[in-house]
Amino acid sequence: TAGNHTVQVGNKGQTSISGNFFFVQLPSKLLPFNHPLAPNGIGPLNTPVNGEVRLLEGQLVFTNFCGVYRSYLFFLADQEGQKILAPFTLDEIFSNVFHSVPGLAPVTYEPVNFPANHVAIEDLQTLGFMGGCLNSGEFQTFTQKFKITINGTPYFPTTTINIKRGNEGGVLKVDRTITTP
Repeated sequence: TAGNHTVQVGNKGQTSISGNFFFVQLPSKLLPFNHPLAPNGIGPLNTPVNGEVRLLEGQLVFTNFCGVYRSYLFFLADQEGQKILAPFTLDEIFSNVFHSVPGLAPVTYEPVNFPANHVAIEDLQTLGFMGGCLNSGEFQTFTQKFKITINGTPYFPTTTINIKRGNEGGVLKVDRTITTP
């Protein structure tokens, strides 16, 4: 179980309880990670026209892209909101997917392995085309949840994110509403 636990030592049928404690962390939620390039975990809105898509630290993701994108930063937190520094695998689970027009890119994600002592999880949200642009009324909405696997054990954090991205009525956007019960 999560939280503080006393240390019990047994030897030849005798048990003693020490004054030492250990704290058990359980992956419970993803929380916004504050960063100079993403205050409160929200990166700037980018709207390239035949341009590049880059992660916050500058790594190139796409070229000749036309659309919208924004990065969000999170960290994996335990039941008390403390950062978990263990290595883990992150999977995203999508539901309630809506495409305003047929042919928009599917909502997909490849699992990522994070090493111990990682700084943040960057979630790049993009919607656009290679060689074309988003027209007014071309947008997606979906709900995003997560699966965290540590040492083969899956955990399902309570964090839920509702994403809306695209060109809605001529307004380019990538917006999120995050809930962490």
